[in-house]
Amino acid sequence: MTPPISRPAKPTRPSPRAKRLARARAKLGDARLLGFLKWAREVGGALACELINKRLDSGETLDAILGRTGESGYTLEAREKKDGTWRIRFGYVSPPMLGDGIECGVEFDATGQVVKSHGSFSMWRS
Repeated sequence: MTPPISRPAKPTRPSPRAKRLARARAKLGDARLLGFLKWAREVGGALACELINKRLDSGETLDAILGRTGESGYTLEAREKKDGTWRIRFGYVSPPMLGDGIECGVEFDATGQVVKSHGSFSMWRS
């Protein structure tokens, strides 16, 4: 009798959430993302921001933390406006309708640190 052939596991396809996060992260850049997360910790309120900062403090990398491909996980949307400010929405979602996060406009310095917030600041929970 021939032993069964071992096949490599099929790679998991990224979910729409994971694809949006990857696009926004590439657009924003890791220096600004880390600066935003540090700022979000200081203004407080969103559990998602508190939890990701704790993981970063413990030595985990953004790649390890944000690399989940399923529907549950961190979510990020980032759009740069013509005046150089960014509109950012960051949080954690766990379907069907659970999660929290923040959405606001911010301005960064050359090192990626938030120097000013613009417009409305909102937190969301579901």
